[in-house]
Amino acid sequence: MAAPHHAPLTRTHYISVERLGWVTRGEFFAQVELSVFPSVRAEPFGLVVAEAQYAGAPFVISDAGALPEVAGFNHPWVSPAGDAEALASVVEQALIGTQDAVIAAAQLRWKTHFSPTAGRTRLASFLKTIDIDRITRRT
Repeated sequence: MAAPHHAPLTRTHYISVERLGWVTRGEFFAQVELSVFPSVRAEPFGLVVAEAQYAGAPFVISDAGALPEVAGFNHPWVSPAGDAEALASVVEQALIGTQDAVIAAAQLRWKTHFSPTAGRTRLASFLKTIDIDRITRRT
């Protein structure tokens, strides 16, 4: 059953809503032309950004919280949080611009910063800095 707010939107604004049912992340992101994450409050970690990077989906973010840090400070499609006009402009730039290089850079960032391999590498590096003998030594 459709959510109660869908019918008025489709009647008055001619919005087409496609109900996909359950799909995998890969199936979902394969259908995405552009993801927009316009957070106005600080995000502690932008998991949706990391998911879009992994999936190769182009995305626009706001400058709220950790979103730019996750995306990478050189990500070109960033809008000031809460500025609807700027957001519309950035969305337009992302839709008409060349996405391939941006997507490739985002996927590389995911691979080097957020992939399981990157996490294991960082953890192993950290563990090498710990002096286990000193920690476990009893006085």
